[in-house]
Amino acid sequence: MNVRKTAVLFLLLGLATMVRAADSAPAPAPAPAPGKATPPKPSEAPDPTKPATPPSSTPTTPPPTTPPTTPPAPPALSPDTKLGTVKVSDVDVSGLTVAAARDKLVNDLLPKLDVEVTLTDSVKSVVRTRQDLSVELDLDAMLLAATKGDAWVPLRLKVKQPELTAYLVTLKPEFSFGGRNAGIIDDGETVRVDPGEMKRELDAAATAAKVAAALAKDAATMRVQVVVTKTPQTVPATTFAGITGRLARYTTNLNPGEVDRTHNVKLASSAIDGVLIPAGITFSMNEAVGERTAARGFRVAHIFENGKIVEGLGGGVSQVTGTLFNAALFAGLEIVTYRTHSRPVRYLPIGRDATVAWGQFDMKFRNNSGAPVFVRYSLYGKELTCTLYGKTVPGRKISLQVEKTVISDTKIDAKLYRLVTRGDTTNKEHIGNSHYDWKTDDAE
Repeated sequence: MNVRKTAVLFLLLGLATMVRAADSAPAPAPAPAPGKATPPKPSEAPDPTKPATPPSSTPTTPPPTTPPTTPPAPPALSPDTKLGTVKVSDVDVSGLTVAAARDKLVNDLLPKLDVEVTLTDSVKSVVRTRQDLSVELDLDAMLLAATKGDAWVPLRLKVKQPELTAYLVTLKPEFSFGGRNAGIIDDGETVRVDPGEMKRELDAAATAAKVAAALAKDAATMRVQVVVTKTPQTVPATTFAGITGRLARYTTNLNPGEVDRTHNVKLASSAIDGVLIPAGITFSMNEAVGERTAARGFRVAHIFENGKIVEGLGGGVSQVTGTLFNAALFAGLEIVTYRTHSRPVRYLPIGRDATVAWGQFDMKFRNNSGAPVFVRYSLYGKELTCTLYGKTVPGRKISLQVEKTVISDTKIDAKLYRLVTRGDTTNKEHIGNSHYDWKTDDAE
């Protein structure tokens, strides 16, 4: 009976506890009416004294990733570490401590820095010792390898690259070449195009890196190809494409004793020497030589003026003109305009001379050969020679003919013709007419 009362009492106490807990729980919020927003709780209500902050559209930044840790450096060699049975290069350091082995290697391997290394660009070579090239014994690398248990460790070298680069700068003249333009080589029998050579210069920094890499890979390296930068020449071989041989060569004689006149001949011929006339282009003597002035170096010498010999600036230029004129005639080039002197000259047959006067008359011819024409002049002793190179025509022969009419002792008319023969056919081309009328005194 007492047990039953006790159980009923405990049951009533449990029900009472549940009722109190239900009464203390907050009532559920009523559902908002349709179309109305739920008012914020007092703790969530905006502060009217602070401006509203718009919602951020920026995505949340992920936490920074931790960079990978750098592997620890290998432990430094302890000077007290004792080596096993090992030779470094040809030096036995068995049983020595690292410190003692270092001293022995320095003493025994130092002469190896006197070994010579050849630097070459395949054209020139320079021989220097390893020490000259800032090469050192890589003692740390050799001693570290000696602690690994190998019975033999090869010689290892390293290069101080900044010092080697500075040293190689002083060797630049040994490997530098200013370049050579392409040109025509004429040995008298054959004509060919010389391709020339590009400008070369030693790249000191790149060569130092190459030396360092070569010796690091193989300490026995005795020869290294240097790094050279190359710059194309201003006149490449393609400039002379189409030139197959000598078109014509013509020589006139002068008196070197006439110093000022010879000076003018040199000055004018040097202005034309090396000129390349492209196919289809008309050459002008006045344009090529330029105005004959004292400021440009021309001197006073004999000239013809109105049939008389007088002193004039640039005397002798007409001989350069006449020499080229005759070369162009024999080369088969088209004569555009020319004018003979007022009296015969001593260095050319009558009817075949040509003169120029700045701003008055010119000598011009057109390159109708279908390929470039290259002009060369030479003056040796008393001979002035003009040579024209271009596209030769096999089997073609050219000669000149002058029909002269003597009117009086000081008056002559002349007609100039060019005869072009190919096989059994000869064409006669009228080049031009000349009239000489001069005063009685010595001819030029």
